[in-house]
Amino acid sequence: MRTPILARFASTRAFCSSAAVLLFLVAATALATRELRAPAPLPASAPAEAFSAERALADVRVLAAHPHPPGSEEHARVRAYLVERLRELGLEVEVQEASVAVQASPRRVLAGLVRNVVARRAGTRSGGQALALVAHYDSVPTGPGAADDASGVAVLLETARALAASPPLPNDVLFVVTDAEEAGLLGACAFLRDHPLAARVGAVVNFEARGQRGPAIMFETSGADAALIEALAAVVPEPVASSLASAIYGAMPNSTDLFVFKEQGIPGLNFAFIGGVSAYHTMLDRPDLLDPGSVQHAGTAALALARRLGAADLLEPPPGRSVYFSVLRAFVVRYSAALARPCCVLSVLALLVALVAGVRRQWIAWRAVLAGFLATFVAAALAVLLTFLVREIFCGAGAPAGRARWILFDRGDQLAQGLALLVVSLAALVFARARGLAKIEGLWCGALLWWAALALAGGVLLPEGAYVLSWPLFFAAAGLGLLVARPRQRAFGLAQGALVCLAVLPGIVLVVPLLGQVHQALTLEAAWLLAAVAVLLLGLLAPLLVLMTTPWRWPLCGGAALAGFMILLGAAFGADVDARHPRRDSALYCLDADAGRAYFATLDQELNDWSVQFHATEPRLSTIQALPLFCAECLVSEAPVATLPAALFDLEELEETPDERFCVLRLLPPSGTQSVFFSIAPGVPARLLEVDGREVLRAPAGAPGEESALGVALLFVAPPAAGVLLKLSFRTKEPVDVVTVATSDGLPELPGAEWTPRPEDVVPFPNVPDSVQVKRTFQL
Repeated sequence: MRTPILARFASTRAFCSSAAVLLFLVAATALATRELRAPAPLPASAPAEAFSAERALADVRVLAAHPHPPGSEEHARVRAYLVERLRELGLEVEVQEASVAVQASPRRVLAGLVRNVVARRAGTRSGGQALALVAHYDSVPTGPGAADDASGVAVLLETARALAASPPLPNDVLFVVTDAEEAGLLGACAFLRDHPLAARVGAVVNFEARGQRGPAIMFETSGADAALIEALAAVVPEPVASSLASAIYGAMPNSTDLFVFKEQGIPGLNFAFIGGVSAYHTMLDRPDLLDPGSVQHAGTAALALARRLGAADLLEPPPGRSVYFSVLRAFVVRYSAALARPCCVLSVLALLVALVAGVRRQWIAWRAVLAGFLATFVAAALAVLLTFLVREIFCGAGAPAGRARWILFDRGDQLAQGLALLVVSLAALVFARARGLAKIEGLWCGALLWWAALALAGGVLLPEGAYVLSWPLFFAAAGLGLLVARPRQRAFGLAQGALVCLAVLPGIVLVVPLLGQVHQALTLEAAWLLAAVAVLLLGLLAPLLVLMTTPWRWPLCGGAALAGFMILLGAAFGADVDARHPRRDSALYCLDADAGRAYFATLDQELNDWSVQFHATEPRLSTIQALPLFCAECLVSEAPVATLPAALFDLEELEETPDERFCVLRLLPPSGTQSVFFSIAPGVPARLLEVDGREVLRAPAGAPGEESALGVALLFVAPPAAGVLLKLSFRTKEPVDVVTVATSDGLPELPGAEWTPRPEDVVPFPNVPDSVQVKRTFQL
């Protein structure tokens, strides 16, 4: 029977253990989040041979003063500034003008007239391979593009300046500033297909952005990357890199300019910062909101790699790919991808050895293992259900679409914090309850079985990313093995808790940044996935959660849950739209010249003080099926019919054979057209053979019925005033309907209409500017 003194001592000891574990978890998490922060920027007074974010930001402010999509006056101003700046730095500069067509899908072609800016810093080794540093200077029409990608262009300019202040390098360094990346990587395609310097590129480093802050993550590689990873690990200060990110990104439909080089087998690295995604492709992508530390991090990497690869032998890079990951922005662990699967097997074997040892020494019972396994599953299932419930309450069917999107993107960080506290408290309660049925060692082993199963699956399906499972599992299994090796009479105390802390630290260091980066990239669209991964991590920490909550289970878990709930309420209802967290809305005037009807469409599914001026009658929630460029659900109402020009055709050549007829026609866009869309419906046996002399979309040889399923769809960005020359073939003698849609930016001039300018708290919807779309159907 315990005396009051012993009971008080045990209570004090439990409290100290709980406080120590809490302190460790907070400190370890704070340490791990270092990978989510950018380093401090250097001032303009930094040495001439160093990269300075302050100097680079001076260029960003000029480049991103206004939106500058291809074909606009601002686009021409930015290009002229780039040419002048690069010549000031003593580089050989040229503007490559080319018409390019890219097959985006079996029936769809993206095309445009592009103007790349290509500069060369000659090396001392003549005729060798060159290093290409790449960024794009065009922006979307809905934002000035300070981060995406004026920051990347400024990185190239400041790197060129720093290299000019340094001794010459053996290899040529090319500064390839591409055009029309946002329209489908058109500038990069034109460079690789047509520019004479493209054949000499031996390595490429691309710079992008999908947010306004955070570290510059090396998130993608191409070709044989082993040598490039070694270079990155050797010279890039404070690196952030992950082969898991590269493997996942490679399986996604997203792409950057590196994709074009990747298709050609050219080794390359891709850098981007992704924090603050709510500003992506909006008017919030401004120079004053861009984090100087992010520019510094990208620029430091660019300069270090330029010096390293500018002196390397790029003719024959060594074969092989690597598994790699950064640790605390301090160093990069890397090894051959051939070792990825053996590492997974090794970690699972380590857990099995610890399990067998624990069973033999009677520290682990199968009932306890089952309890830990089921507790992890229950906690993960409840966490996933919780995220769906929160999303349904705050952003679900009951919330208007515009409001839901605003909450997800502009208040996503607060929502994530609230959800994290709820998930942690929920998992802690589940594991604490399971502790009543089993010893800590067995409970932990059961949770680690999930890691083992996923590590084996990851080794098979995604070996280059399985390190995030195999190494935390290996260290945790080692800790479990030491835990069960202790004498039977020694209870689980502070010493054992310290051992567990050391064993789980690698898992915290690897998984916490991953959770942060996934949230930054996907926001709460992937909340269920984040919740499941978070519970997996909490399973790794199960012994610590039990120690922490043993004396104060309900106060700690209840307090965390209450705090999380209050944060959720504050994020969803405690703030409204303002200039820093604006509403997204765009107005489209859609003229169907065939039917003689016009519509106004606004993308925010709620009327607001700005959009109400476009709807003279009560709008309906609908999709305008007649316009192929626009298919999102929005508010639609009838509008006055304006007299506006449509795209025209000039038939230049017609040739007929017994089975096929060939047409060469010139598509003539109206003056001021930003893009023109040309389509022939699926089911018509048609092929688009050439765009401005470039062969595209040659359907594979087969039956006419197979070809007829393709149809034709062409989007030409920034069309020249002289028009676009198209060559088509038709396996039919019947007339064929051809649909064109000419799009120009801005609002139409209608009799008696004076449009109220946008207030500060309403910005255009990402990638959809206020525009006029004119549809016309012709027969060929």
